[in-house]
Amino acid sequence: MTGEIERSILKVVKDILLFVIAFTCCGIGAIGMIYLWWKWSTNYVWLVNGIFLWIIHLNWEFIL
Repeated sequence: MTGEIERSILKVVKDILLFVIAFTCCGIGAIGMIYLWWKWSTNYVWLVNGIFLWIIHLNWEFIL
């Protein structure tokens, strides 16, 4: 069973190093956003303008 899963992952992911780098960068970005959320948790205006609006903007830009 494990061998089938490994083969199917390797078939989809062509460049393992690039996948690891992308996963690491996404993790660092997520940790940074969680830290900023925790640091500015009392300033709701900054949270909305600094994090949530950027996320919505980038998602719409990706979709279009």
